[in-house]
Amino acid sequence: MMQMALLNVRTVGNKTFMLNDFISNHPLDFLFLSETWLKVGDLTPMTELLPQGYSYYNSPRLTGRGGGLMSIFKDEIRCRMISPELYNSFELQMFQIMLTNPVLVALVYRPPKSNRDFINEFSDFVSWLITQFDCFLIIGDFNVHLCCEQDAVSREFVNLIDSFDLIQWVKVPTHKLVHTLDLVLSYNLPIQDIMIDEVVFSDHKSVFFNVCCYKRKSRPERVLSRRIDSSTSAEFSMLYRDCYESSVSEISLMN
Repeated sequence: MMQMALLNVRTVGNKTFMLNDFISNHPLDFLFLSETWLKVGDLTPMTELLPQGYSYYNSPRLTGRGGGLMSIFKDEIRCRMISPELYNSFELQMFQIMLTNPVLVALVYRPPKSNRDFINEFSDFVSWLITQFDCFLIIGDFNVHLCCEQDAVSREFVNLIDSFDLIQWVKVPTHKLVHTLDLVLSYNLPIQDIMIDEVVFSDHKSVFFNVCCYKRKSRPERVLSRRIDSSTSAEFSMLYRDCYESSVSEISLMN
């Protein structure tokens, strides 16, 4: 079981100590952040943000302001970054958690005014995931109002995730304006203990959840050892005597 949380932080820059406390006060294996607002090469905040024993993947927006994705995880968890295809309608960060059965994680941020290609691009993305991975997790701020059934984009999005047999686990609003924007989607991956909680430093709520998965078993080390018992001393003495007598014989022959 891995404990995870998702949060649209709306800038990391002035919230590093609060985020450090947030991670430290919850037994999190992973924290996923959207809207970090960090720029390429902006590493200074990380020294204040990361508690001891944690690593991170940072994917800042390459052009313009805002956006940005970050995954923070415990050092002891082995992960492998994957370079994703670039999409016009949403930002994407991908990596695998290297377990007995590896889990693909895709962290997504879709800007509120992204173009109409989102449904088509996201459909292409999920189609590719299903052909490549046995199980995966897609989380992030989709800016799709799932609570508004009359919204055309919302209806299309729900139909899309249903068509791929994805499960959407967040059922309550995650934004102060009572919209369900921050989602947890899974494929062949059980999710438990969904909890939505207020945070004082964002207009989004935090989404806590547990993922049922198994850690990779470490390969047993081969250890070579010598059997020591009461006969060992006698065996060494006999071996030494044979070697000594053989050496003496060789010297005698040479003379």
